[in-house]
Amino acid sequence: MAALTREPEGTLTFDDQSDKEETWFDFFADGGDGFDSSYTVGRLIAQPYLGVDVPEDDPVAEKVDKLSIASLSKGSIEALERDSSSDSFAMKRHRSMPSLGRGGKRMRTDSTASEIRLTSMRRTPSDGGAGHRRIMLPRASVVFHGGDLAYPVPSHKAFVNRLVRPLEWAFPPCEEAPTTAESKSSAAVDQPRFFAIPGNHDWYDGLEVYLHWFVGQDHLAGWRLPQKSSYFAVKLSHGWWIWGLDLSLSYDLDRPQYDYFCGLLDSGKVGAEDRVVVITHRPNWESDVAEDIRTGYMLSVLLDKIGEPRLAMRLAGDVHHYSRYMPPDGSKGVPLVTSGGAGAFLHPTHFPPKDILREESVDKRIGKLNNNEFGFAAGGSGLKVPPAVSKPLGTGYTRVKSYPPEKVSRRLTWLNPIHFRRRNWGADVVLGMFYLGMSISALPLCNARRVIQQPNALLCLYEFIVLIFEAYDKIFRQSYVSLVGQVVFMAMCISFTEEQMGQAKRLFVGAIHGLCHSLAAVSAVCLVECFCEYLASANPAASGGDSLEILDSTQALIVSTLGPFWASMLPSPATLNSWFLSITDLPSRAYYNRAAVCNSIAKNLPIDRFEYLGYLGSVLPFLYIIMTPIASFIFGVYLLISLNYLGQHWNEAFSSLRIQDYKHFLRMWVSPDTGDLHVFVIGIDHVARQWEADPYWDGKLLPRGSRVPSWKWITPSKYRPKTESKSKEEDLSFWATRVKQGLGPSPSDYRKPQPDGRPKLVDYFVVEASKKQAAAAAAQKQKTEEKSPREIIREDYTREESSTSEGTDSSTESPNWLYTVGSFLKKRLTAPSTGDDFNL
Repeated sequence: MAALTREPEGTLTFDDQSDKEETWFDFFADGGDGFDSSYTVGRLIAQPYLGVDVPEDDPVAEKVDKLSIASLSKGSIEALERDSSSDSFAMKRHRSMPSLGRGGKRMRTDSTASEIRLTSMRRTPSDGGAGHRRIMLPRASVVFHGGDLAYPVPSHKAFVNRLVRPLEWAFPPCEEAPTTAESKSSAAVDQPRFFAIPGNHDWYDGLEVYLHWFVGQDHLAGWRLPQKSSYFAVKLSHGWWIWGLDLSLSYDLDRPQYDYFCGLLDSGKVGAEDRVVVITHRPNWESDVAEDIRTGYMLSVLLDKIGEPRLAMRLAGDVHHYSRYMPPDGSKGVPLVTSGGAGAFLHPTHFPPKDILREESVDKRIGKLNNNEFGFAAGGSGLKVPPAVSKPLGTGYTRVKSYPPEKVSRRLTWLNPIHFRRRNWGADVVLGMFYLGMSISALPLCNARRVIQQPNALLCLYEFIVLIFEAYDKIFRQSYVSLVGQVVFMAMCISFTEEQMGQAKRLFVGAIHGLCHSLAAVSAVCLVECFCEYLASANPAASGGDSLEILDSTQALIVSTLGPFWASMLPSPATLNSWFLSITDLPSRAYYNRAAVCNSIAKNLPIDRFEYLGYLGSVLPFLYIIMTPIASFIFGVYLLISLNYLGQHWNEAFSSLRIQDYKHFLRMWVSPDTGDLHVFVIGIDHVARQWEADPYWDGKLLPRGSRVPSWKWITPSKYRPKTESKSKEEDLSFWATRVKQGLGPSPSDYRKPQPDGRPKLVDYFVVEASKKQAAAAAAQKQKTEEKSPREIIREDYTREESSTSEGTDSSTESPNWLYTVGSFLKKRLTAPSTGDDFNL
């Protein structure tokens, strides 16, 4: 790992966020797969402020209600109605909205000037309207990615198509760099940061592509990339640290990385009262127990060295769902959060079980390091290590929240029997070939006639079962190809079971699975043989009732198309008709060839090779059509039973479904009042499948040559979910009417989310700061509250006017509606009722 560090160790630590009053940062992982899901998450992360629904029937709504009104007064979190038409606005400071100069012109100025945004004034987050609540969260200044940046294997093409391009469409990069040194430093401070650790998929090429795009580049889309290694440490406000650890494919730390993080602790850079959030790609607290293995010894030692007071939370991806583990008794503990929902296929949440981390389960699955089960000869005692190392962190925890809910996840598993074949067409080829290999030697079954000659259905069923046993007898006594196919496929079914089941259970489950496939393959052969016997009894091929009419029509068609001369050069119509029927009339060919083969068998004559191959060639299409749906259905049922009732194949059962819905990411906020870390888990039940160009995209509305960076745009994303409610002309007409009326855009106009890709709050919890940091935050809060709200407004407006007079660029023109917004805000700002509306 040390070889992957291209800079001195000092440059691996970043503390440019520690002097801020508050910090917003995001975490997401396992993206770069399907475009719809990856772009949906990237688009939501890039929005200047994101409207998030809070379901009132969810217990998380009660937690959001407890957010203090003081937090709202700083403009960090806002509560909105679903369709707000109120004319009462509060002026809030926010860094993401571009400034407007006099005359509606865009300013070329540094981004330290306070911006203003419109919001519906509400007293508490719960005042969002009857039956519906929404909160507005500002864009994060730092984004952390938990690994697996592109699937399935790292390559430059995969990174561009699956990661870079979707993010650039969601958050465009800056095309022109700032010209002056002052503007460069200002842009470097205000531009959002992006940090990423590599996942197991990123390590498949030795980290070559990852190093090119994240260590060798200075930006990704609209984010700046400051990291110089595959691991990092970022210091945030109020003593919070984010550590990104690279576990590589060994799922553990190497020595240089371990020494680096220990150096931060030993040198005093991380204080005793600081809180550390550790990010790894693999959630070993549940993955180790679910897979009955033990990984991350050096990681456990490092976590033990950090210590319980400083270790605030663990974040990981790898598993493509959201889950949070906490102590079952409600006591305070280190939250263990798995969040891998940035774009890859969905993983189930009902496995592992919610109580898999209870102590008896951990001891049973991965054992203890402090034990004497092997009877050590010297001293009679085993290894003695600290409790934090002898047992995984989180032992005794239980899962308190998951997304999607376990009930939904269990229902989604039932899609496997029907949707497995539709979403995995390659399985038809593999399973179809195995089915043919397991049963082809049983052909033909010349005594299948007795099945259709029975007088009732019950006797037909009985004879059909007898015919199946006769087919098995023929396979195991006389054939070689099908016998080998049966044995190989049975061995594959047994080996496909998971090792955690135990040898006896694996043998039983695998044998039942293989027997079902074998029985289905042989039954399909018997069914086709009965169909051939039905053709023989009905004798459709020998009737020839329309043969003369077919010959006459064929002759007339040839003569009319080619003429008499060229028609005479072709074979006779009877010969052409025979060739055509031999190709298209497969049932007749199967009937004739099967009759010839069975006749040779009955007379103990050698079977003609060409007749037998012609018979197989005419029967195989029918066998394939019958076998493949049955094989896929059985395999889907096996995955369903394995996951929902046996707790196995949790990865295969959901990767086969390729579900791109139920995406999520984490938006976290270090409160300036208390120093606590507020975690908002934002989920998207259904991602959009259809997109359209956003007519209000700033990349098209801003004048050509404008140097306003994308992180100051109101609409940074190029595409939005397609909606059928209004045509583009009707939508533009609506906006034109508002501009003519001098109203400008209202909050509900550009904040109302689309039906698809609508974010909602699926979980919310608070990680408390240390007592020292909480006291410091309270003192800072008291100092800030000494200024009245009217003084804060006056300072912001004065700073804006000063920046306007110094940085106006007359060569750039701004869209008319932006000028209207600026005039409207200025009018509202100077109105006598401004102080009343700004009600704290």
